[in-house]
Amino acid sequence: MDRVVAVIDAGFAISPDGITAQVESAIIYGLTAALYGEITIENG
Repeated sequence: MDRVVAVIDAGFAISPDGITAQVESAIIYGLTAALYGEITIENG
């Protein structure tokens, strides 16, 4: 089983659901970049 753990210091959370959504989105964005991103180097 795989899992991702995220820790943030959000201060006083006015909208906890919004914070949760933003952190989950950042995790998905990072995983997508790591798994499917491509770096190409031409001429060197």
